[in-house]
Amino acid sequence: MEAFRMAIGFVLALSGIFGPMSTAEAEVEARYRCTNGDLTRSVVSQLDPPELTQYVCVVWYSSEKGPTTPWRAEHDREYCLTKALGLVRKLSALGWECTSEQDAQ
Repeated sequence: MEAFRMAIGFVLALSGIFGPMSTAEAEVEARYRCTNGDLTRSVVSQLDPPELTQYVCVVWYSSEKGPTTPWRAEHDREYCLTKALGLVRKLSALGWECTSEQDAQ
């Protein structure tokens, strides 16, 4: 059941439906799309995920295998953004072209 809630949260995070939020709702800190040929990866750092209330932040990673949450934090709100940006840098170093989807909005 937790995997289902995490997948729903990831879809919501990527869909861009999060507008202005109160502190009780989720906030997307960073949203990147990385491409390499026909392959696409998505990296999203989210604060206060409503579907995972035990965490202050979550990093969502999506590939053709589906969404995962490689990093989560219970106390340090800066942890997830640091990890998400590190993953984007790693993908870029491996030849992926990564762009911020927030810049385009």
